[in-house]
Amino acid sequence: RQFNQWLEQGTLKQAIAIKYLNGKITLHLFIDIPDKPKKINGKIVGCDVGYNKLLVTSENNIYGKDIKQIVDKIHRRTSGSKKQEKSVDERKHYINQELNKIDLTNIKTLVIEDIKNLKKNRKIGKLQFWSYKQVFDKLERLCQENCVSLVKVNPAYTSQECSVCSFIDKTNRLGETFVCKSCGYIADADYN
Repeated sequence: RQFNQWLEQGTLKQAIAIKYLNGKITLHLFIDIPDKPKKINGKIVGCDVGYNKLLVTSENNIYGKDIKQIVDKIHRRTSGSKKQEKSVDERKHYINQELNKIDLTNIKTLVIEDIKNLKKNRKIGKLQFWSYKQVFDKLERLCQENCVSLVKVNPAYTSQECSVCSFIDKTNRLGETFVCKSCGYIADADYN
């Protein structure tokens, strides 16, 4: 269904890519879809991609409350096993399902943290199964299809800064709760 929608909007390229990975052969087709003009009317909405909750918007919409359980399941499975592979597929399906619930109708710009090299050169344990790239790629496609601008911002201090008074302190965040040491504002840390 999605392929047919894209085919209606663009033209199939004369190139394919065949990849063999983890015992699976995948075929990649390319469709050239012309860019549509971005929306000029609508809201600007910020998004926090997280490990415990897949996505929390600045409008306090929460998507993917069960992602942590799926990531934990992947972590518990034996590396490279069929069960781990099934759990990875479950995560991929769950992310697509949850992000498809986002209503981009009245949104002109979606703002997201530009997280890079998070997993590079560090002991990360379960974080190695975090799926930021998949979430970002899906959001990028959804924004493109809905003529929404996707803006990446520097993530420095975003988890420590109060959204009410802009006070920054590393002790403002206490796990999943945000408590501003300056103005006393209390909220879910991802929502803040």
